Amino acid sequence: MRKFLFGVLWALVALAALGLLLWIVPRLRQDQKILEDRTGKIIDDGLSHILGSVELPQQIFPEAEDEPEDLPEVPDETEKPDGSDASDGLLWNGEDFPLWIQKPQRPVKPEEEEPITLIAGGVPESAPVEDSYFDDVVFIGDSVSLKLQYYVREKRSSEPDFLGGAQFLTAGSFSYINALKPVTEESVHPTYHGEKMLLEDAVAACGAKKLYIMLGMNDIAGGRYEATIANLKTVMGRIREKAPDVTFYFQSVTPRTEDSEIGSLNNEIIRGYNEALLHFCEENGYYFIDVYSALCDEMGDLPPEYCSDPVATGGMGIHFTNAACKAWIDYLFTHTA
Repeated sequence: MRKFLFGVLWALVALAALGLLLWIVPRLRQDQKILEDRTGKIIDDGLSHILGSVELPQQIFPEAEDEPEDLPEVPDETEKPDGSDASDGLLWNGEDFPLWIQKPQRPVKPEEEEPITLIAGGVPESAPVEDSYFDDVVFIGDSVSLKLQYYVREKRSSEPDFLGGAQFLTAGSFSYINALKPVTEESVHPTYHGEKMLLEDAVAACGAKKLYIMLGMNDIAGGRYEATIANLKTVMGRIREKAPDVTFYFQSVTPRTEDSEIGSLNNEIIRGYNEALLHFCEENGYYFIDVYSALCDEMGDLPPEYCSDPVATGGMGIHFTNAACKAWIDYLFTHTA
């Protein structure tokens, strides 16, 4: 009888221990998920997202805010609007933002505004060059430059020498921070002859000597100028290791339409970055090409006739029509060094 009772007691203890284990394990997994949510994750859909600190190789700065059309900047993830603690993570929606965040209201501009004054600087106007000037040029950029690539390809179908032998290393969502990541199946990198490559390897492979770089739209949300310039320097260093004889031409980030602006990435922030980029080029002897001024109206916005994806039709208000591409190329032909 004593042995029987002793066995029953041990069985109860074992069941209690099992129950405790089943209670603890899910919570440990939940804690891990919360930690991962707070660490942030990379999202690539054409513009930059707020991600918080991200562990990246070789001192890459944290990912900038991408440009979700209906998402605001991320508040303190551990505090709800009522001040209560959200550290249990139960209100997270499984993506990047807590469920209590509301859709932002687009900024309302004053009814009357004064025309903006663009900062002067960069490569001055010069006599138009021949198409052959671009024989050793490669254009590096994101989806904005990708549209230019499509435009040039179409023009070459009837004008084979259009823009000389200029090449393109572009990718939707491309940014300086993406350029510093390793190539994977999911990574955002340009392709050369059908092969996805690190930017420095693609530059070396294509043999170009003049690099016309337009990156930053996906990096600078929230005014992250210093971090973006730091990543730019790292990218330049990598390129120089593989292609030491190249010359850098930095094109300004281009404007967006007035109705596409959100608080974290608007034309004022873009102009602020362009000014920082101009100063960087002036201080270090690089060429700055102010494409922004060639494509904006007097208020500093992208004109409707230059926008191929207006907000009214569900677009982002940043990509170009053929007319905008023509104005862009005309500017490049008359601003060379």
